[in-house]
Amino acid sequence: MKGAYLSEIIKPRILRFEIEEEDAGKTIKEYLMRKVGFSSKQLSRFKYRKDGILLNGEKRYVNVPMQAEDVLEIRLTQGGEPAERDPGDMRPGSASEPLSRDGRDGCDAREGYMPARDGRLQKIWVRPADWLAEKYPLSILYEDQDLLVADKPSGVVCHPSPGHFDDTLSNQVAEHLGRIGRELDVRVTGRLDKDTSGIVVFALNTETAAQLIKQRQSQMEERFSFDPGHTNTMDVLEHMTSAENFKLYIARVRGHFGSARTGTVDRPLRRESRESFRMIAADDGKSARTHYFVIAGLPDGTSLIACRIEHGRTHQIRVHMALTGHPIVGDRMYGPEAQLPVEEDKIQNPLMLHAFRAGFRQPFTGRRILIEAPLPSWAEGFPAESQGKP
Repeated sequence: MKGAYLSEIIKPRILRFEIEEEDAGKTIKEYLMRKVGFSSKQLSRFKYRKDGILLNGEKRYVNVPMQAEDVLEIRLTQGGEPAERDPGDMRPGSASEPLSRDGRDGCDAREGYMPARDGRLQKIWVRPADWLAEKYPLSILYEDQDLLVADKPSGVVCHPSPGHFDDTLSNQVAEHLGRIGRELDVRVTGRLDKDTSGIVVFALNTETAAQLIKQRQSQMEERFSFDPGHTNTMDVLEHMTSAENFKLYIARVRGHFGSARTGTVDRPLRRESRESFRMIAADDGKSARTHYFVIAGLPDGTSLIACRIEHGRTHQIRVHMALTGHPIVGDRMYGPEAQLPVEEDKIQNPLMLHAFRAGFRQPFTGRRILIEAPLPSWAEGFPAESQGKP
């Protein structure tokens, strides 16, 4: 990599549109905003990028009208391009010299960063720790040019954070994509807690991430509710996964629910304190709504449930189910396991919460994508006929 600038060695992601008769006369801006769904902010990003917007192979302003059979090409944002200067990237009193981890020029000041050719530090991906692949090999459920969906094991962190620079699912995805040592977008859309397993969706460019967020926000406007006419398990599960954009979780919780098989917890959530990782229900928190369906009561006094959430706050299902008096089995923060001594806690069950099924639209083709992650062994009682639907 030394001596080669990132944008020169990374193949760009290009969207290509052949203009049809019905769109003739529309400007580039009208077409991209109304037909494709890009925002004005995204258009600005394209305009100021080299070869960001090309019409018939030539750079054009967005107010140029198009004709039938024109070819419009858009270069998406994948990283490796000039970024805003971070004051923390420079030594005090220096305007151009990069920080050094050990006092040598050209070395990184922080894990996961490297000097760019103009002296700034750029975020890069480091190779995942050797033990990670040995213990938790990457399991890919779906992949195309814009998206990658992985099955995250319980115990693996989604993305780098303090103390986790090379032992995350994102590092594994970056390695799979050949992006180690490169500054490129690998964005988690809808992250999972470390101890939650299942479906994690990665957007491989900025525009894909934005489109998926827009899909989720649009879905939130169509508030979900259970249909009283659905009484059997298969009908209810199908109803819970009928939306354009959804994620269905399976959990094993403590206790039985009696005759009531459906319920909704609508309680705002916030951090217990600024320094705490623990979330609590509070009127001054952010809106959070969890819908649950009891699939089966199990002989050991636990129940298997399906959950669909709105908003997607940190620890949302875990906090909301604890509020019902049915904490998730293995929850060391909100369940009875939190009271165990450290030595005894280590031998307890894993958190029994799994992102099982997800659905969304491919942002640029509009194709419906349905994903299912294999169920963990603790999910006994889940109807076999409801598996393998995608």
